[in-house]
Amino acid sequence: MQDPPSEPTAWQTELAVDDHVLLRHGDVLLTLTAQEATKVGVALLAASVVCHSKSRRPPPGTKIENCHFPVTTWSTGRSTANGHPVLLLTIPGGQVMVFQMTGTMTEAVGRAMVREAEAGRLPTGQKPN
Repeated sequence: MQDPPSEPTAWQTELAVDDHVLLRHGDVLLTLTAQEATKVGVALLAASVVCHSKSRRPPPGTKIENCHFPVTTWSTGRSTANGHPVLLLTIPGGQVMVFQMTGTMTEAVGRAMVREAEAGRLPTGQKPN
C-alpha cells in the first residue's frame, strides 16, 4: 500500500540535525524540537478538523491543542515498504493518516474495537441521550 498523495503546499517540513524539524514557508524558517513538532502537528490537525466541522464551532480566539478526530473513511492494507498491516483513516478536510502496526497489535486493536462496538450498542428501540 502506498502513502496517500500529498497536495502541493507552500509549507515544507525537513529533518534537521539533533532531532529537530525545520518548518519552512518562503523565507520564514522555524526550527522545532521533535516534541514541539509533535504538539504543533497535532494542534494544526485538530484546528483543521474544527474548521471543517459542520457543527457549532468554538469562538475565534479559542486555543485548540487536540481533539477527538472524527473519521470520515477508513481502509486497511499492507505497507509496500515492509509488509506490515496499515490502517488508513481520513479526517474532515480530507487528510489521510496512515498507521502502521505489527500483526499482533492489529489483532489486539481489532478485538478491542469489536468489544467497544458491542458495549456501545443500545437495546432495540432505545434512543441515545
